[in-house]
Amino acid sequence: MSAIVTAIRILKGIYVFGILGALGISALIYGFSERSIAQDNAQPQKTSCAQMFQKPVTDTTWVHLTDCRLHVLESAYFSSYSASKIDEALVPVFSTDGAKDKPIRLLLATDEPAVLEPLSKMRDLDIELNSGKNAKALGNTNADPTAVEAKIDTFLKAHAAELFPVRELKGLLHAGSEYTSKHRIQLGGLSADLAPGYQVLEQGAEPGALYPAVVLGIGVVLVLWALAKVVLVIAAIRKSQELDPIVPPPES
Repeated sequence: MSAIVTAIRILKGIYVFGILGALGISALIYGFSERSIAQDNAQPQKTSCAQMFQKPVTDTTWVHLTDCRLHVLESAYFSSYSASKIDEALVPVFSTDGAKDKPIRLLLATDEPAVLEPLSKMRDLDIELNSGKNAKALGNTNADPTAVEAKIDTFLKAHAAELFPVRELKGLLHAGSEYTSKHRIQLGGLSADLAPGYQVLEQGAEPGALYPAVVLGIGVVLVLWALAKVVLVIAAIRKSQELDPIVPPPES
């Protein structure tokens, strides 16, 4: 019976060792990777949007971009909790040198109110316009979509500087497909205008030194814990051999 209990303990130890070892090694790999990014980005790499488009900067680089023009109206956006409130937008970014706008090579991920507020207002006007057109198509004589179109025209003229601002941008560059997949962002119609290998600039993000250190510490603890399990398994095997010595067969 004791042999069975010991065997179960050994198998359990091996199982726990496998899990802890895998988690620990994964944490160490991730921590070293993040630490390398932080060390390589002690200062943001400053360049203009036009120069970056001519000579693309690699992903996970801390950058400071100048002479950038945003097209807020073409943004993809999403809401986490309330459908009426936009929480974050992915805004197409172009250079100010007059180069062609398509395909889109860079999106700005931002939750800045200066971007979200006019975007939200324009979304509400579009909803109102479509509602008016649908009501008129169904025979509602009181519906007047032309009045909404006039409101949209007035809004665009009054807020042109907010909808097409020229800005300096600072943050971390990410591979676009990885960023949108990680954050579960649907790009909708914007997808058709994106260049292969497009990137996302996470506004205001910086490579941190504390987070990689914490992850590395967790990885070390998990690996040591896994090694401790190996020691316990070996001790259990030796103990079982001492308790159940091999008895030679009787002599005939």
